[in-house]
Amino acid sequence: VMLIGVLGLVFFKTTYVIPSVICIGIGTGLAFSIVLMFFVLKTQTPQKAAQLSGMAQSFGYLIAAASPPLFGWIYDQTSDWTYSLLLLIPITLGMCLVALLSAKIRPFPTAPGS
Repeated sequence: VMLIGVLGLVFFKTTYVIPSVICIGIGTGLAFSIVLMFFVLKTQTPQKAAQLSGMAQSFGYLIAAASPPLFGWIYDQTSDWTYSLLLLIPITLGMCLVALLSAKIRPFPTAPGS
């Protein structure tokens, strides 16, 4: 759904901006919900889920904080938002690939005595 929204913005510009942004919003909401579900499903204890969640969210927020300056820099270099939006396509596909792989991987093994 998120990819459909990004492609809508890239190819149709402002013609379908509202449906495209709605798709992006739904897609990011679904992605966040799935990630939170994986934290619980891939761990055996609430403590391990909290540790995994903390680590993953730290990386996620670091990426989220770096994205606006990166997109602004790309715009400054090109004077066009299309290139920044094109960057979202491989990012979205990467998110999909990681989610599909995470869904297949068994829970993390626990160390003896933990």
